[in-house]
Amino acid sequence: MNTIVYVAKHKITGSTYVGVTSQPLKKRLAVHWATERSPLFKGKDSFLVNEVYCGELRECLIIEDALIEYYDCLWPSGLNKMTSGVNKHHNNQTKLKYRAQRTGIKNPAFGRRGKLNPLSKEVVCIDTGAIFGSAQEAARYLGAHPKAVSRSINNNWRVRGHRFQYTERRRI
Repeated sequence: MNTIVYVAKHKITGSTYVGVTSQPLKKRLAVHWATERSPLFKGKDSFLVNEVYCGELRECLIIEDALIEYYDCLWPSGLNKMTSGVNKHHNNQTKLKYRAQRTGIKNPAFGRRGKLNPLSKEVVCIDTGAIFGSAQEAARYLGAHPKAVSRSINNNWRVRGHRFQYTERRRI
């Protein structure tokens, strides 16, 4: 099966994306244009796309790496988030960018553990009557695995000698 290496260049900004596909190029580009997370999502009219090479997968991956370096199209200067399939790891700049986007208060779950999380369910210990904001809080109190209490409720098990059940109230 032949594999295609293609280069897409933004008409206005000049930003470049290098890709490899074993699908027909039109089909692959249609996926790019329809996928919001794709670097080519901005629209098919915004890019000039050229098929550069057609051959075996191994050759194409080597050529893709070389073109990514030649066009300097790794993020942040280009549209590629990582090199070819030969090295399936994000580069350090991309890792730092993603980490910064979801660290601390920017993380949607920041500070929302246990009873502060609107989706958590209150848990009551049947043996002692103690009420916890979530199964995870109860597990933390007992020094058990974070999922131990929810599993014990679902399977009618005991956790460190205690039985639990969800209360009727849900925190929203």
